[in-house]
Amino acid sequence: MRGTSHWSVARQSANSVIDDPPPSPPALAGLITTLEVRRTLNYWIFTAASHKEKSESLTAKQVFERRMQDHFWGLGENTKNRKNVRKGDLVVFYRATPEQSFVGTAHLASDSFELKAEEQATLSHDSPFFTSKYGVWLDAIEVWQKPRSMAGLASILKFVKNPTQWGSHLQGGIRQVEESDFAVITSGSTPLKPSTPSVEELEAQSLFALESHLEEFIEHNWSKVS
Repeated sequence: MRGTSHWSVARQSANSVIDDPPPSPPALAGLITTLEVRRTLNYWIFTAASHKEKSESLTAKQVFERRMQDHFWGLGENTKNRKNVRKGDLVVFYRATPEQSFVGTAHLASDSFELKAEEQATLSHDSPFFTSKYGVWLDAIEVWQKPRSMAGLASILKFVKNPTQWGSHLQGGIRQVEESDFAVITSGSTPLKPSTPSVEELEAQSLFALESHLEEFIEHNWSKVS
């Protein structure tokens, strides 16, 4: 992902409220609503998994691509966190086996809502799997050309309590994560750990410091040497 990431743009937008001048009374109600939305900004992982039954078989990639084409993500009535997703929240998409990688991001363009009959018919594509009673609209979708492997990130993500069995942390379809985890995933980078210098490096650093000190001493005291 190039340029400014979605999550940083959203945070800058929220922070800008502090720097803005006080609003006029007519604008106060709208600003309060805006502040409420910004205070509750959440970060989510949406998982696309394969589906197989007698009538149809879909790979995780096919499920994800259909969702991206529709700009819509279907939610089951019992999907965990269904009632907690909100318009403006940020999402990173995870494609399960065989890829097991993060593949893109989006903004939520709506709260979770119940689909009308005509919406269900259109978004189902005559498929029982894609027939959803609930869902959210997606906006600002960005699909990455180079997926980011979960295996390479598991050990540094806070929500993964057991890096050797990280798959269990992505079950359920929707997973809420902290902003810091979202940033690590979307940046594709890992926090740098301070390296411990070797014995040779410490000796070289000490020798350099000693030589520098000796040169400075001679320069300042040469006139005193008989």
